[in-house]
Amino acid sequence: MYKFKFYQPLLIIIGLLICLSCAQVPTYEIWRPWTRSLSSIDKIVLGNSIAIEIEGETDPLLGEENLLKIEMKSILNNLLQRRGFKISNQSSDYKLKFSYKTIHEVRNSSSSTVLSKNLSAFSFGTLSGSGYSSGLGVSIAAAVSKSISQSTLFSKQTQVDRDNYVHTISIDILDNNNKSIWVGDSKWNSRSVDIRTDIFSAIQILLSDLPSDESILPRVREVKEDYALNYYRIYCWNSWFACPALPYRIYFNDLRGNSKIPNSVYNNMAFAAYLDLMQTAEYALPVGIKKAKSPLNRDLWKKVVLGGEYYIGDSNIKQKVLIKLKGESSGYEIEKCWIASDEEYQDYQEKITRWKDFLEDYYNVYK
Repeated sequence: MYKFKFYQPLLIIIGLLICLSCAQVPTYEIWRPWTRSLSSIDKIVLGNSIAIEIEGETDPLLGEENLLKIEMKSILNNLLQRRGFKISNQSSDYKLKFSYKTIHEVRNSSSSTVLSKNLSAFSFGTLSGSGYSSGLGVSIAAAVSKSISQSTLFSKQTQVDRDNYVHTISIDILDNNNKSIWVGDSKWNSRSVDIRTDIFSAIQILLSDLPSDESILPRVREVKEDYALNYYRIYCWNSWFACPALPYRIYFNDLRGNSKIPNSVYNNMAFAAYLDLMQTAEYALPVGIKKAKSPLNRDLWKKVVLGGEYYIGDSNIKQKVLIKLKGESSGYEIEKCWIASDEEYQDYQEKITRWKDFLEDYYNVYK
């Protein structure tokens, strides 16, 4: 009995340490704009050519819009080519009209308001109904965010006038007869007057509803081995990352500060691939529990895996990249990121294929 009392405090401490090391569902959501997409019965054919037109204005700013339009066109070129579309300014199968607008307003948020503990500002439509399955990974992440935000509301008394900027974008895809066959709209509030702050994520979330050719691999730059720590300090240290396929933000474990690269990072030459995968993946594999009847089960999202293939540097050898994420209260901590073996990546592909089939079946609610 005496020995048990002697070891009891030690057992409690060990138990607490075990609990702290366990994965949990994060608290803070990533930012998501309000979006919607509509389509006609005419399907967009993957691999066809698209001509891009840009128009818009940012009323609070006085400068010419030409350079901003060039930057937005570059983002669209990149994201569409990654999906498998060809960009053509001559004769093309489709015409894509991209419109944007920024307006300024002063908001007074006095009186009692109901706020969310999470960070998202808008609800997010879970599915466009266009018939494409490529957007299900993004849609389910948004649905998880939406279901959780409803349970984390609290009241707060506020009274402040502040500048607010409303950014709106629209993508309209037309066929050769100038008939609109797909429309996507997005809108969000921001403290930043610069629409570029969130434009990449907003465009990608919209385009995730279009078909995608997964055989097309992105190419990223190779990080020099001797400069990997510099890369980490510049792009990763003390930073949060948002993934379209995840409801929560991602971060590196910075217990060692910026003096050393975290132990979770392997194969430093693939650093750029890790960041690209974290910020562009449209499917995530939740592995928090072994079996779940619903993809909205919160425990399912305690741990997730991201995967993708890349060309790194000038090499034409496919590199298989995997990232393991562990849920903490503040977000997903990167547990490990590395260039996987063929066996490891094959196992991931088999699991992500089953997950995609599960999502398609879950959303297949009509006869």
